Amino acid sequence: MDVPDYLDLEMFRAQGKQSDEEELPDDALDSNENLQGGNNANVPAFEFNQEYLRQLIDMGFPVEACKRALYHTQNEGTEQATSWILEHLDDPTTMEPFEIPSSSGGSSHSQGGQTCNASGQLPKNEIEPQALQMLQDMGIPEQYACLALKINNNQTERAIEWYFSNEHQMEMIEREELAKQTPSTDNQQQQHQHSIKDGVGRYELVGFISHMGQSTFCGHYVVHLKKTLPSKTMNTSETIDASQTQNTSSSSSSTEDKIKAEQQWVIFNDNKVAISERPPKQFAYIYLYRRSK
Repeated sequence: MDVPDYLDLEMFRAQGKQSDEEELPDDALDSNENLQGGNNANVPAFEFNQEYLRQLIDMGFPVEACKRALYHTQNEGTEQATSWILEHLDDPTTMEPFEIPSSSGGSSHSQGGQTCNASGQLPKNEIEPQALQMLQDMGIPEQYACLALKINNNQTERAIEWYFSNEHQMEMIEREELAKQTPSTDNQQQQHQHSIKDGVGRYELVGFISHMGQSTFCGHYVVHLKKTLPSKTMNTSETIDASQTQNTSSSSSSTEDKIKAEQQWVIFNDNKVAISERPPKQFAYIYLYRRSK
């Protein structure tokens, strides 16, 4: 493959919104939700399967727990509902009065009359005090107990299991959750866009990585870099130190009037560094381009 030393991508530069173009919505998800919201009136309300409800009650489960189980399993059957109840026996909200949410087709579920927010989590002021106390009694810090209950919608057993499974990365998860709760404003986005400085669309090949060996099962990878070297003191038979090549670009400019400088390809092969007369650019796996100033 013929790899160019210079790339000119100016022809692909965006010119902004054209007169015959239409802007897409800022958030496709919001537009989809708006479209779905107009059809909510045609979505039938959730109804309990009375036969399944009667069978669960006959098994001795509380009525509210049976309703909650049928709702969360979407009337799949008594076996699924029974499994759901057994998994949530330790959750204090399981036995509380259950009300069907206004929209059963959405992702927000009711937990004892509480409503989840858009991200499927409970607001902090709706965390069950009993569930929070139970997690704290197990030695879980309050801030992480609140986070676990929010993510698991006040389901104590799941919150405990989730915490101990993610105990080693709680700080990172907490930062991510805080970032979700801090929406970026249009002004912040505009300031961020203005802080990014655009440049020219021309790039120069300054390095590439290739493989030396008969196959991928033997040999090793080497890197070629384009360096600015003083031609007066270098020749193709000399080997140079890798540490000396790092600052040659800046040093050559200061001695430009004394020593003629030119760009040459240098191969870095483990601890051996030398000038490459015929760099194998056509056989590289990764190419490194730098934007021209």
